[in-house]
Amino acid sequence: MLGFSTHILRTGDVLSVGVPANLFLFIIFLIPLPVWIGAYRMTKTRRGRRTGILLVLANILILGAIFSPARVTLDGKSGTAKITNVLFFIPRHHIVPLSSVQGAMIKTSDLTEALTLVLNDGHSIQLTPFTQISGTDVAVAAINDFLREHGASGQPY
Repeated sequence: MLGFSTHILRTGDVLSVGVPANLFLFIIFLIPLPVWIGAYRMTKTRRGRRTGILLVLANILILGAIFSPARVTLDGKSGTAKITNVLFFIPRHHIVPLSSVQGAMIKTSDLTEALTLVLNDGHSIQLTPFTQISGTDVAVAAINDFLREHGASGQPY
């Protein structure tokens, strides 16, 4: 999922929050990849080929870190929170009881922010890397409101 803003869908006792990978950054780092591959194929020297391989690998590594969409599904009927996020093209799935989720918060750095779920035991699950995706404040409010409706504290941060 690529995009610029967070998606929130509420149907009855189920809240689904989707955070896309940043489309702009993905395109910026995807465009040079064919150039690096072409430069590698055209280079005849060993040193030039080694540099080409390193550039391609670095670009793929950056793409893997940038392409990190996440989805949180809070289900009030079954009492579970399903968390799916992707990092370095590897999906990770977590299922935790809804009662163990304390709330959602936004971690901030200088220019970016990350959506995070806070558990009752003090641990937190960072759903997204630090990006400039819009709508994370609305997603945090929706998650905290949903948790309050279903008996959790849903503490605003």
